[in-house]
Amino acid sequence: MPGVHRGHGGAVVVRGDWLVLSPETVVREGEVRFADGRVTHAGSAVSRSFPQDPVVSFPGCVILPGLVNAHSHLELTLLRGTGRGLPFVPWLEAVTREVLGRDRGFFEHSARAGAREMLRGGVTTLADHSTAGVSPGAIREAGLSGVVFREVFCVDPDADHSPALDFLASELDGMAAEGGPQVGVGISCHAPYNACPAALDSVVSRFRGVPRSIHVAESPDEAAFIRSGEGALAERRRERGIAVRPCRMSPVEYLDNRSYWHPGSQAVHLTQASRGDLAVLAARGVSAAFCPVSNAVLGVGIPPVRAAREAGLQCGLGTDSAVSCERQDMFEEMRMAVMGSRLRSAPVTEAEAFAMATREGAVSLGLRDRGTLEPGARADAVALRLHGLRVGGAAAAEDVIGAIVWQGSACLVEAVWSGGRLVWSADSEDDGG
Repeated sequence: MPGVHRGHGGAVVVRGDWLVLSPETVVREGEVRFADGRVTHAGSAVSRSFPQDPVVSFPGCVILPGLVNAHSHLELTLLRGTGRGLPFVPWLEAVTREVLGRDRGFFEHSARAGAREMLRGGVTTLADHSTAGVSPGAIREAGLSGVVFREVFCVDPDADHSPALDFLASELDGMAAEGGPQVGVGISCHAPYNACPAALDSVVSRFRGVPRSIHVAESPDEAAFIRSGEGALAERRRERGIAVRPCRMSPVEYLDNRSYWHPGSQAVHLTQASRGDLAVLAARGVSAAFCPVSNAVLGVGIPPVRAAREAGLQCGLGTDSAVSCERQDMFEEMRMAVMGSRLRSAPVTEAEAFAMATREGAVSLGLRDRGTLEPGARADAVALRLHGLRVGGAAAAEDVIGAIVWQGSACLVEAVWSGGRLVWSADSEDDGG
């Protein structure tokens, strides 16, 4: 492991065998300069123009933009593997039981563990769904950035949900203060089967302008619940004495009918989304977050990545929680996105998958200043060891990107920078800058 520079805002030049500025641009023996939290220069022999700056070399490594995890659940990290092997609805019930049995301290510890795991895997920006409202602090402490969506559950259509929404409003203020300027906050009504019409209407009217996300069109069980009031979810709800009323429309249409979608909203999963659903989301300016590994583990479907891109949605990739996706590895998400699209006979390229894990993922979250290493971008970067990567001397950009997607792994990450500051390195678990 080379010596590393741990300055706070001071300039540094990072060198690798390869430098990935963007999915389209790769430089052999490239260098990138960070100063004041931004990329100032990138290309070949950058250090010659700045002889006063320290140079950190990573032989055998590619330097790439920090990864963007468009959907995570940091607070559930320590519940890893709960319900392993169960179908979707029994799995959901097992996770719910575990969550309800834990206190705030557990979720704080879990969120911190999850944030460290993200850093070790090369993630510098993420969109997190929060059950207990504690992940903003963990994200800030780890040196990450992004947005946290506080989840709210409003199941019973005949109940008064005002107290829950009052609590949500107070939580958002506290979360914003805890996360600081690098962590935005928003809301999530979790999923259509946990968001009755009256609650959705109240959220839309009360929290105008607040970023929104939601799990939607994730499983056949959800689609049956919303469209016809049938299936395992509906049966469980009726067993609890809660009314279930068929809506005669898809989950995406149901949310659209309640005006939940607005420009910048995020739709997570979408394995059951039709082309008509995707057209609705595109017309509303909604972005998509796909979690292909989690979807495969739970057996709920293959996300329609190609169709969503063709419809005009901004798309990102996410790991989902460690409960369903036990290896929180964005490189695996890239690979699965490519493989799943081939199974759908609507393939996406390795460069497209890489873009969704970097630049396009950032844009999908409204963060247009990251996901690349081009001058002016936020200085978020990863040194990834090329052990076993067969990249020839005259390799084109697509060859290098392809090698990253097919052979990259969280365990091959050597160092991570966030805002120009080294926040993790493989030779020391305590590197916090």
